[in-house]
Amino acid sequence: SSTCSKTILSFHLKYETGEGAGDFYTDNFYYINNREFKLVFGLATQTYFPTNVADGIIGLGHTYESNNAMLFIHMINAAGISNSESFSLKFGNNIGSGTSGKLIIGKHNDFSKSNLPSCPVKKEEDLWICQLNGFGLKTSANEIKTKNSYNVIFDTGTNNIFLPMDYFNQIDSQFPKINCISITNEEQDKFQIICRAIVELPIFTFEINGNTLVIPNYYAFTRNGQFYFSNVIFTKSEKYIIGTPFFLSYHTLFDKENEKLVFYPEQNINKQLNLENSEKIIDKKNLFS
Repeated sequence: SSTCSKTILSFHLKYETGEGAGDFYTDNFYYINNREFKLVFGLATQTYFPTNVADGIIGLGHTYESNNAMLFIHMINAAGISNSESFSLKFGNNIGSGTSGKLIIGKHNDFSKSNLPSCPVKKEEDLWICQLNGFGLKTSANEIKTKNSYNVIFDTGTNNIFLPMDYFNQIDSQFPKINCISITNEEQDKFQIICRAIVELPIFTFEINGNTLVIPNYYAFTRNGQFYFSNVIFTKSEKYIIGTPFFLSYHTLFDKENEKLVFYPEQNINKQLNLENSEKIIDKKNLFS
């Protein structure tokens, strides 16, 4: 492109599943009806994402002042294409079939209803962080809850749920009753629940600002008809995360104007799963990739 120019800024992104590095550029981009706007974007010169099939990454962060670069959502807003810096995300549980969900720029009609569960986000943070009042794991015969408050990252790019180790210690003895096992990694700093029997799905609940949000299929999704797991991981670090399993169950509004997250329950994700595929051989070396 004759209008593309390199900036003096560089980047290095590091995720649980890989990393990339390169330089920032700026160029003219075109939206519907040839509406032109300037976009700052990173051109990766080094990448390592062994399990990633995407061609690029759009960052959906909360703020952008700390790294001197505007995020995609803010650039869309600055160009007058959207009248809001908010966005919402909804995942489908049949990834790869063309029904894997939507990223919606701006406000959405789902969230025009009153009394939807919400929580304020931590201001001046790069990530979308709000406080959970507790969480629980429930089966037909047992329910284990914690009522501690935790600051939790709502991360659209994380496939698992990361929770504190003290909760793992509470439920460890209950695994045989819910047909699950626990596995540790080599560094002994993460423990992971692996559940094999779909017919005894334990239900995960999250307490958010006085509301109980239920995740019935918190580790189950399919790709091209095949069954996969998205697990709950317990970590000794102070970094707790809610990822894909949550966004399968709730259409989530990242409300930048009001500095809060709003949750609208999805009705179409609790489909009958193929029980014949309910058990898969687990490769331990890939558990924490």
